[in-house]
Amino acid sequence: MAALQYRLWFGEANLREVWALQDKIQSQQAENDLLVERNHRLQAEVQDLKRGWQPLKNVPAMTWVWCAKTKPSFS
Repeated sequence: MAALQYRLWFGEANLREVWALQDKIQSQQAENDLLVERNHRLQAEVQDLKRGWQPLKNVPAMTWVWCAKTKPSFS
């Protein structure tokens, strides 16, 4: 029985390693979930741009650039 306990705690692929790997898996899964959400947002934005729509947040900036380029000259 002692030999089995030794292998369980200190042998190859022991419990501490398994627990550490499970923690790493959970951390990586959380990061992956965030990246999947980001990818979905980017994919939706690309589809909007392909349809000719710009996100509303860019409209004021684009309007300002357009106004600056078309500013009348008084010379």
